[in-house]
Amino acid sequence: MKKLKLVPLFLFAFLVSSYTCIAQETEEEVEEAVEEIEVEEEPAVITATYTSMEGTSFVFTYIDEDGEESEITFEKMAPDVKKAFNLADKSLLGKKFKITYTTENITDDDDEDMLVSIRVIIAMEKL
Repeated sequence: MKKLKLVPLFLFAFLVSSYTCIAQETEEEVEEAVEEIEVEEEPAVITATYTSMEGTSFVFTYIDEDGEESEITFEKMAPDVKKAFNLADKSLLGKKFKITYTTENITDDDDEDMLVSIRVIIAMEKL
């Protein structure tokens, strides 16, 4: 009879130790994910057509890997690119460019615990 009274105790101990192991794995996965997010990508190069300016962002269209037209938005520009190309000028709409850009991870203004990826044009050449 005493052995039956110990079963709930062993069951409780087993559940607590299982939860502890799962919680540790989850923390490690979160840390690994954060490390991956903070790593910035190598610069990418695309050929794209300038279509519009939305607020302070610049919108381009390009042909993706599947041969379909896609849209890409750039939130920032390097100062030297801004000097060379005034994208607020409507005469550049519909023009084709070779764009070199990176992706930066910044803290979200609304939620400081969240990172947001933005694209930054670091070089641009009119084609």
